[in-house]
Amino acid sequence: YAISKDQLSPNLLRDIDDYLRFLAGDDLIEGLSKPLRPRSIEAIKGNLMRYLGALHHSDVDVSSIQSLEEMVRFETFRIALEWLWNRFDHKPSQGIADIAWSIRCIAVKHLECDEQTAELFSNLLAKVRPPRQGLSKKNRASMQQFDDDAVVKRLLHITDKLWALAQKETARKKASLLAQSAVALDILTFAPMRIKNLQHLRIDRHLGWSNKRLRISIPPEEVKNSEYLDYLLPLSTSARIADYTDNWRCLFYPKNNPHLFPGSKGRPKDESALRKQISKTLLKHTGIRLTPHQFRHATAKILLDEKPGHYEVVRKVLGHKNITTTYEHYAGAESQSAIELFDNVILDIKGGKNTK
Repeated sequence: YAISKDQLSPNLLRDIDDYLRFLAGDDLIEGLSKPLRPRSIEAIKGNLMRYLGALHHSDVDVSSIQSLEEMVRFETFRIALEWLWNRFDHKPSQGIADIAWSIRCIAVKHLECDEQTAELFSNLLAKVRPPRQGLSKKNRASMQQFDDDAVVKRLLHITDKLWALAQKETARKKASLLAQSAVALDILTFAPMRIKNLQHLRIDRHLGWSNKRLRISIPPEEVKNSEYLDYLLPLSTSARIADYTDNWRCLFYPKNNPHLFPGSKGRPKDESALRKQISKTLLKHTGIRLTPHQFRHATAKILLDEKPGHYEVVRKVLGHKNITTTYEHYAGAESQSAIELFDNVILDIKGGKNTK
C-alpha cells in the first residue's frame, strides 16, 4: 500500500531526503552525532512511504503536503493510524508500531513539538504496539554493565561526588546544575519513578516530612499505571534534598515556582532537558551509559543481585500493579547471584555445614 515518489510534492520529497541525510550524519553541522546504519535508514524511509500510502488510501491528497511538519501533524497522524488499524483487524501490530514510531520521532525529536502533543503521539503509539515480554535487547545489554561491582559502586556514589563538586564550584550556573543532578539521581536511586513523575514533582503536592525523612507521595491519577507511589527516603538523602530546596533551587527560577525541578513561567523543567542532563552527567562523571528510565531496571537488578528472588520488593519499589509484570521483566536478572547462592549451599552441605 506504499505509494511512489511521483505522487508526492517536490518540497516534501526534499524535506524527507534532508531528514534521511540528517539521520545518516551526512550534514557536518546539523547531522545526527551518532548516525544510524544504512539498513535502519532504509527501514525508516519505507515506514514514511507506507505512512503516506495509508494517508492516500484514507482519501488524503498527499500531493498537497508540502513539508515534514504538515506530514506529521497529529490529526494527520491519527488519520493514517486509523486506516492501518482497520487494515490489521483492530489488533496491535509491530508493523503499525514501526510506522507510528518513525513518524513520532520526526514530530517529537526532530521537530520538537510541545509536550502535550508529544504525549498524544506516545499514547496512540502505545495502543498500536503489541505487548512486549521482558526487557528489550537494548535494556538487557545496558544492565550487563552492572555485573561489575565497581560499576555498581560508581553508580551508588555518584550523588555524593556531584554534591561535593557543587559545593566547590565557583561558577553559579554550573554549581546549580551539579546540585540539581545530584538530587535527581538521589531520587532515582531511592525512589525509581518514571521520568514524567520525576519532572513534575511539586514541593506543595508530593513532598512531605516524617521524623526528618522526606516522603514522596504521588497519587494514582498522576502515575502511568494508576498505582499510588509512596517513598520514604533515607535521612542523608532527605537532608540533601532539603538543602537543595532551600538554597539551590531558587537559583534557577523564583521561589514561587512549586516544582522541585523548576522551569520557566511556573512550569517544571522540560522533560527532554532533564533527561539529557541526567544521562550526560552520569556518563561524564562515572562512564556509565544509562537513561532515567533505565535507572528503574538498574535498581531492580542491583537489588535482585543482592537478594535473589525478592520480586515482591521490586514490584513495590517500581510500582507495578502485579508480580507478573515484575517477573516478566526481571526473571533472570539475578541469575548469576542465584547460581552462586545455590553453589554455596551445596558446597556448605558437602563440607558438613548445617545450612538450616
